[in-house]
Amino acid sequence: MIYGYFYSHLLGDEIHDKLEFEASERMDCLVNTIRKHKLIFFYIFTFLLTGIFFFVPALLFPNVSFPFFQLPPAIVTFAMIAVLNKTDGSKSFCKGLFPVGFHWKWVVASALLPFTIVLTATIAESVLHGQGFNSVQLLTPGAILAMAAGVIGEEIGFRGYMLPLLLKQHNSLMAGIISGTLWALWHAAYYGEGLGFLLFAVGTIALAIIMTWLYHKSNGNIISAILFHFTMNFCATIIPESEMSSLERRAIYAVVSVTLAVILIFVSSVFRSKKDSA
Repeated sequence: MIYGYFYSHLLGDEIHDKLEFEASERMDCLVNTIRKHKLIFFYIFTFLLTGIFFFVPALLFPNVSFPFFQLPPAIVTFAMIAVLNKTDGSKSFCKGLFPVGFHWKWVVASALLPFTIVLTATIAESVLHGQGFNSVQLLTPGAILAMAAGVIGEEIGFRGYMLPLLLKQHNSLMAGIISGTLWALWHAAYYGEGLGFLLFAVGTIALAIIMTWLYHKSNGNIISAILFHFTMNFCATIIPESEMSSLERRAIYAVVSVTLAVILIFVSSVFRSKKDSA
């Protein structure tokens, strides 16, 4: 009896150790798979978590206006870093978001470019619709804070984590197009379907190209992306909507954004050619 007890107890420990070892191996295999395909897993996890953050708060807190769905990109980013880089991974990542050499002129550009887009689109609306605007909508401090939190949540993930991964495999233009496409698809549940979403996607891809350009010019500092994104949202929000349809507004914004992106691409290529020939 005593022999049987100790034998079964020892056998149980061996089985437990074996199961624990197998579980550890499976976890290591999963982590290595995520490490090899970081971009794919980042996007999948972000998409799934966004669905939860989008629908659950809307059901539980229907009267609370806070961009919960914009936080998952940052949450997934830090979660993946914690799993894949266990030794001061988050600390190193945060330092990498704000490298030195960020000239003040790119701060100005990051605010001026989105303001130019919104102003040009608004003037185009006024000309085409024959209706001017003479006022702005005031935002509460809470609304501004919520907007800033949402922008930061998006940019930590999409420009802080995803864009550098794309730039390791593609040139700036292609990285901007891919990141813009993924960024637009991530907004699909919020911005509808059909032609309206297609116009939104075109404009979003153009904005992503511009933000990738700013990302390079600012030495990889995401302050440029955060400031650009926030200024774009802020300006578009405070200007009252005209009687134009949502489809027409998206078409105008898409045309203006694409035009600016093309101009920046052309100017950059000209300067690059002159630099190479010098």
